[in-house]
Amino acid sequence: MTAVYTIDPLSVECEIIFKELWGTRSAKLDESSSLYKLKKIFVSKLIKTGVASQSDLDIRNICPHVNLIVSANEAKDSSDITRSRFELLQNSKVTLTPESLIINENHAEIPLTEGLFMTMFYKQGLGDPDNNMPLTQLWAESLRKLISNKVSC
Repeated sequence: MTAVYTIDPLSVECEIIFKELWGTRSAKLDESSSLYKLKKIFVSKLIKTGVASQSDLDIRNICPHVNLIVSANEAKDSSDITRSRFELLQNSKVTLTPESLIINENHAEIPLTEGLFMTMFYKQGLGDPDNNMPLTQLWAESLRKLISNKVSC
């Protein structure tokens, strides 16, 4: 039997605001960015509900960022690609819905633009089917909290 999850219609347009480049592959989000706030809300909900624990909070899960290099081939020319994508995404907008969260084996991510995703949380086994419903619900709750906090998106 296949479970069907229905989530209320919800759509949030969020602005991507970077603070700075982070290493050679990523960019840190600025605290004023609604994506920064959304990741913080989502991670907090994962911890509070026990889907994740404090031991899962490594620097990648704590620091809201976007990986701008997506393949080993790109890593060779990472400086130019990173700067180009930084400029492309800076101050752009992304529309997110409860269905935007993509749950993979070890991480949950959202699409930003074609081929680029933001990892919302990484944890071994996160994509276990038993977590899918809680993750989907927590994501929708995070979007609602972002709106209720009157965050400018």
